[in-house]
Amino acid sequence: MSVRRLRSGGGALLFVLLGCAQPEKGSPPSAASSATNATTTAKAIDPNTAVVFAAGPRRVTLAELARVMGPPPQQRLRMTEHERRLAFLGEFERTELFALAAQSRGYFDDPALQRARRAQLVQRLLEDLFGPNGSQLAPVTPADIKTYYDAHAERWNTPERVRARHILVHDARRAAAVLAQIKARPMDPSLFAKLAHEQSLDARTRERGGDLGRFTLALPPPPAADVVTSASMTPPVVPESVRSAAFLLAQPGDVSPTPIKSELGYHVVQLLGREPPGHVELRQVEHILGEQLRDERQTAAIEAFAKALEAQAHLQVNEAALAHVLLGT
Repeated sequence: MSVRRLRSGGGALLFVLLGCAQPEKGSPPSAASSATNATTTAKAIDPNTAVVFAAGPRRVTLAELARVMGPPPQQRLRMTEHERRLAFLGEFERTELFALAAQSRGYFDDPALQRARRAQLVQRLLEDLFGPNGSQLAPVTPADIKTYYDAHAERWNTPERVRARHILVHDARRAAAVLAQIKARPMDPSLFAKLAHEQSLDARTRERGGDLGRFTLALPPPPAADVVTSASMTPPVVPESVRSAAFLLAQPGDVSPTPIKSELGYHVVQLLGREPPGHVELRQVEHILGEQLRDERQTAAIEAFAKALEAQAHLQVNEAALAHVLLGT
């Protein structure tokens, strides 16, 4: 017996589950029912036309239902196959009825929902064309990564770096007094951080005991003009004289023998550590470079695709009307 669920009236709800009927437990199928099932099974069912669910104007075919079923949730694993179909169909019914109710109330014509739908369509298009497995995106090969690595050889050599901290004051006399306090208590590792917190004029390093972080002897290049960073993300600027003084110190814990003058004032400098020069091997950056090259190719491909669409569409912009568009602040 086929399983059917019918409702008459305005809802016009209809379920049809073909080939899912199960006999009562302990009741063997009759000869007539066996013959009927054999005949039904023998008939070819076109999944694209066989209606499984109908509510009002909505018709769901067997093929459409099969596409959205997916694997059963954990709680349904102990159900029979027939029970799982019924449970899924009950959930599908509710979703479809909610959608019909939303449509009857005009939600399908809501501009915000239409914009969201268009955004989803755009996202799907770009994913299909330019995603990780996109049809319009050339894959990045190991040879591509090696070529990029070799072409930027200077990036993979890291110069010697030191880590140091400082106490910045206005004048040489005050700096000499701070230096004398530190030299008088060489076995007190917390004194330098305490004095930096209390007396240093450098607000960016004062709260962390004067720590300047790691830096090279040469000044780093300034950030690109189009790179915007917050003050909290930008490392402290270490004056050239302070860099030189830190590199002259031999051992971690050593303090500059005299105050160091810079354009900011006078510094007492202490060495915290030293890192020798190094070299970054290809295997260490291969994954990062692969991601970078994929991002660059994706950006270039999307830009070229957009330019081609603009050319095909013969875009025209009304500058006079555009001037009246109000932009949010």
